[in-house]
Amino acid sequence: MTPPGLARWLFFAAIAGAGHQSLARAQTARPPDPAAIRIVVFQFTTARSDSALRVVATAVARSLVATLVRDPAFVVMSNPRARQGAPGRAAGGNAQYAVIGSVAELRGMVRIDARLVDIERVQLLVRETLSLTGADSATVDRAGAQLAAWVRDRLVPPSH
Repeated sequence: MTPPGLARWLFFAAIAGAGHQSLARAQTARPPDPAAIRIVVFQFTTARSDSALRVVATAVARSLVATLVRDPAFVVMSNPRARQGAPGRAAGGNAQYAVIGSVAELRGMVRIDARLVDIERVQLLVRETLSLTGADSATVDRAGAQLAAWVRDRLVPPSH
């Protein structure tokens, strides 16, 4: 698939939910900043039917969401479309960006491929790959934090 074709596919997968589930719940700890970046993180997929790999994929995505939720530059949405009448949603609108990822085992290592998609422009912005030597909770949490820093570096201006 060509990159524009891939971007379109990711866009429609994000909007339709095509097998992906969002991991975020609506943020209620603080009112959303209207200038905050609206983002949705979808459940990371696995390359094969491996329950241990699915656990790692879920844990990495949840760690990413947890880190982004704590960052005031972001409003992490549970759905790419704003809910009409939901507190704090109508003013903000639909998600601007989505993180879609996959987890696979390659040569004894866990490989995480994440894609940052600009939903509004139907464009794949950037792709990141991490390789983990282990799948313990500390390593998975570090991977989630590393992915959150990667997202922040791509989307938040340096002065913010």
